[in-house]
Amino acid sequence: MTKRICIILSLLLMTACSTQFFYNRLDWMAAQYVDRYVSLSDQQQASFKQSVREVQAWHRAEQLPLYIKQIDYLLTLTPSQANKQQVAQQYEVLKDFSTQLVTHSMPHLYRLFMSLDQQQGDELFDSLQRKYEDRYADDNDLSDQQRREKSQQGMTDILETWIGDLSASQVAMVKQWSKDRPSMRQDWLKQQLINKSELQVLFLQRNDSPAFKQKFSTTLLNPDRLYPESLTQKRQHNRTVTITMLVDVIQAMNPEQFEHYHQQLRDWRERFSELMEDAK
Repeated sequence: MTKRICIILSLLLMTACSTQFFYNRLDWMAAQYVDRYVSLSDQQQASFKQSVREVQAWHRAEQLPLYIKQIDYLLTLTPSQANKQQVAQQYEVLKDFSTQLVTHSMPHLYRLFMSLDQQQGDELFDSLQRKYEDRYADDNDLSDQQRREKSQQGMTDILETWIGDLSASQVAMVKQWSKDRPSMRQDWLKQQLINKSELQVLFLQRNDSPAFKQKFSTTLLNPDRLYPESLTQKRQHNRTVTITMLVDVIQAMNPEQFEHYHQQLRDWRERFSELMEDAK
């Protein structure tokens, strides 16, 4: 949950229809997100919004230029240059952006976590319990075929956002990807309940010592340390299958798709540049 409070910065940034509108109101948006799980006092609300504004100022000054630099690099690549190593490297770059955001936000998340009283803690963990149990029940109602079709549609939507309508061969690639990729939705939801329990134990053990603060940071930054071997293997397999599919789809791009992709990159570059200008 606390990690999600911070990730909301990048999620809102990357999914908003009007990037500037949402980005410039991140303190309010993030506070609304937190309010879905726990009721904060006026003082906590004010402190949290100030924390979001401080993280946002750092993000605008330090991270947005890196995003633009990365886009400039991607604009130099052609579909024929795509290979598994390159796609895997780009995945790590994006993952590192997220990690930097979480790491920089950690002191603020720690301060919010430590400010919660017992009633607020109970409310938070009850909210998370219901959320993951409900999602687990919803997913459990689906057949394996329905899960695959849902994954296929989700991936198709993402790809078509970036490159436009898929060709018949690309649709077949995504369909095969959904077949080769074992579902781990229920494994992941079960793991979220375990992670929630770990955070709940931390809440009960709270103390303002360096050792506890380090344990808090480790728990949020490395949740996969709690993953069972079976889930870790599924994640690794699915990542490999996804990278292979992406390489195939990219190499099969036609000129119209390539131009659509470049226009998306240029549009995001312009948005990031405008967000940087807003601070001047």
